[in-house]
Amino acid sequence: SAAAKNDRRDGFILQNGRGCRLTGDAVMCTGLNSCVKVYTSHHTKPIPMSTTMTIRLDPDIKDRLDLLAEATSRSKSYLAAEAIREYVETNEWQIRETRAALAEADAGAFASDEEVGVLAAKWKGDAA
Repeated sequence: SAAAKNDRRDGFILQNGRGCRLTGDAVMCTGLNSCVKVYTSHHTKPIPMSTTMTIRLDPDIKDRLDLLAEATSRSKSYLAAEAIREYVETNEWQIRETRAALAEADAGAFASDEEVGVLAAKWKGDAA
């Protein structure tokens, strides 16, 4: 599908949350079903530099990470780095938006009591 083709990452494709490994122009499923055939393209984007970091994990999380790495044919390091990247991006966004909202409130840029009352009445009427 077009959505699946848009979610290619480093020789992998995700469709409906299922991981499939690309080999040449074919897709090999990793036992998670619903893989599709796509055509690979050469990536010209350089691989960014990385650094090493040591973390401690609960044994249960490490075992689950091992299984996930095996099921997706990815390294544990890759999966951990992706999880940390997503976490950082999400939390950066939350902090940025919270700070912006606080700045607006400090500047007095928020709804008046009357505006809040109108909105509350609208929602009360819609909920009934």
